[in-house]
Amino acid sequence: MAAANDYQNETQTLQYDRELLILQSASAAIMSSLDLEHVLNAVIGEMINLLGVEACTIFDWKPADNKIYELAAYRPPDWVDSPNTTPTSLKLADFPVTWRVLTDKLAIQSTLSGDPPLAETHADRQDNIRTLLMLPMIFQERVIGLVDVMDRRSERVFSPKEVAMARLLANHAAIALENARLHTETERHTQQLALMQQLDRAITVSLRISDVYYAFASHVARMLSYDHMSITLLETDYFRVSYTANADASMNSLPVGTRLPYHASAAGWVVGHRQPLMRHNIAADSHFVEDEQLVKNQIKAHLIIPLRTQGKVIGTWNIGSRLVGAYSPDDLVLAQRVADQLAVAIANAQSYEQARQEIAERKRAEAALEKERAMLAQRVAEQTAGLRAANIELARIARLKDEFLANVSHELRTPLTAILGLCEMLDMGVYGSLNDKQNQSIRYIDESGRHLLALINDILDLAKVEAKELELELRPVNVEAVCQASLTLVKQMAYKKQLKMSLALDSTISVIQVDERRLKQILVNLLSNAVKFTPDGGAVGLEVDRDEEQDRVIFTVWDTGIGISEAHQAQLFQPFVQLDNTLSEQNAGTGLGLSLVYGLTKLHGGDVTLESKVGHGSRFVVSLPWLKPEPTPEADQPASIAASLREAIASEAIDQLPSGPLLLLAEDDKKIAALLLDFLTRQGYRVVIAHTGREALTQAQLERPALILMDVQMPELDGLTVIRRIRADSELAHIPIIALTARAMAGDREKCLAAGANDYLSKPVSLAELVTRLNVHLSTATEASNE
Repeated sequence: MAAANDYQNETQTLQYDRELLILQSASAAIMSSLDLEHVLNAVIGEMINLLGVEACTIFDWKPADNKIYELAAYRPPDWVDSPNTTPTSLKLADFPVTWRVLTDKLAIQSTLSGDPPLAETHADRQDNIRTLLMLPMIFQERVIGLVDVMDRRSERVFSPKEVAMARLLANHAAIALENARLHTETERHTQQLALMQQLDRAITVSLRISDVYYAFASHVARMLSYDHMSITLLETDYFRVSYTANADASMNSLPVGTRLPYHASAAGWVVGHRQPLMRHNIAADSHFVEDEQLVKNQIKAHLIIPLRTQGKVIGTWNIGSRLVGAYSPDDLVLAQRVADQLAVAIANAQSYEQARQEIAERKRAEAALEKERAMLAQRVAEQTAGLRAANIELARIARLKDEFLANVSHELRTPLTAILGLCEMLDMGVYGSLNDKQNQSIRYIDESGRHLLALINDILDLAKVEAKELELELRPVNVEAVCQASLTLVKQMAYKKQLKMSLALDSTISVIQVDERRLKQILVNLLSNAVKFTPDGGAVGLEVDRDEEQDRVIFTVWDTGIGISEAHQAQLFQPFVQLDNTLSEQNAGTGLGLSLVYGLTKLHGGDVTLESKVGHGSRFVVSLPWLKPEPTPEADQPASIAASLREAIASEAIDQLPSGPLLLLAEDDKKIAALLLDFLTRQGYRVVIAHTGREALTQAQLERPALILMDVQMPELDGLTVIRRIRADSELAHIPIIALTARAMAGDREKCLAAGANDYLSKPVSLAELVTRLNVHLSTATEASNE
């Protein structure tokens, strides 16, 4: 009996040693080589040795297309002649048992007469299989493939220990597969990087466009195979074929110089959508003007890649293959990188060519001027050249100014949004009650912030006025209310200087048709100047009269200040002009106020005049047409909305979770995002935040919010692009979108609405106004959904 036990123990020990040796052998094979075929064949050999079976196959699993692909296999020679040998790839839709192995990470056995039946597995494609063991290949908790162990000789049930050992070997195969993939990908990336560096050097050696094209065509073939290649460049409203290359001389490409219509070409589609286009079989889906010639040349797969440089698309790079589906998504990514390099080289070559032409034109002009100099004095020639250069410089400065103003607006309004928003929330009592000293400090911060905002607005408004891009919003306005509000804004400054303030109003004037904000801007600028340039103890007044003969309303701002000389009066309404005196130095400003007053008055169809003598004060007279207003219903004022918000916040339970509509806030500035999140949450809204354009698009698809607040200047994808993609998605297109921007330049509102936004707010955003807009759009959306 003891001898039998010893024999059994010795047998088990030998079996254990054998299994351990197999695992060690497989591990050694994996560690000794990064060659995928070598490693997988070693694992197959050890698997057959371990289980004593006839055949073994290793598959790669691609969940995206729900297929398994044969990577390596061993089958006895007598299996090769089988007419139903397993194909190299299989769809799993018809094989539920195989699907379970991959999705549930199970090891499943099947026999000809057992359960589950072989007919429900992919091995049913092979004749005479009697025993099958399917094992998932697991790497870092993720199934990446499948191992088949097969035998035709007999039906066999593997022991749990055999299955466990086989699973270990399968996981070794998974490690081998991932290591080899990583190695292959690293080598491929390194090779691509080296080739791209070579390409970059090749296409930047020369600045002649023909040399660039030739060098590009020669080098890019080592990275992406093609039978046909062309480059099209965007002209005014069409594309021009700029270069073609064919692997086969028998091909007849579109001639260089051929024009392709923008809206009917694949190039037009790519430029319009600002994204590449991958076509697997042109013959099966031919609808662009280029397709006819491509089909004649037997081109099937086609990549059309945008040439992007400095934020613009200047054309497309097109490559085609005679093989269906020749290009993969990885090829598309590589092609875009290559196209970006090509675009820079083309832009440089075009700049060089343009400069060369300009030099040639300049030389021709200089030659013509040589003849003219014989008749003209040297001084006249120099003045002419100077004026020409000055005009060019002025045009350049005007363009730079517009871009500068847009950038300044964005960079200043963004922090002001957080500053003024937090002040508004503190004033509403969002974070609790404040004492008098704290309230005073908050008011000082708010006043300073709004003063800075007013300066920013003055600069931008003046630019809009000069560019004739400012549009008035005319509506009925209460004259006395506007005058009182304007006086209130300067009252504190006047109080510090002990100035007397007065208002004289013609009782027959009650309501006029003007742009209320712009009228207040005019009056506040004039009153502020009057207070600034009136010594302590003086007086400042505002009078409103009616000119019945001219049918005009006359606003007069007077003061007992220092007065203005006639020499200075001629320059006073020009931008950036300030008087040279002591009071001016004590009250520094931008010098934009009176220029803006003049421009806004002219926009209303009015006039500005000045009566002043040095030492006797000044009278600024603004004359506006008296337009008869049409009665309109009064809208809720922000002040009453703010008061309602304060009451709502005061009665809100701090620990109450929001249960209102879900909002998606797309904002890259984390301070502003935190501010709006805090405020909106306390208003009862549920909020999700996205800090990039791509994240906003993903969150919209996942969360399906009731409304989206979209910042225009987002990283990765700009806000306008995100809005367009949301509107193009039938499941998201109904969601209201309010666009937010800190640029606040002419045309920004129109761009946002054209992209698909329902509304537009410029930063800094009034929280009270924001709540009003939210309520309007959410109510509208609710009514639409109930219809």
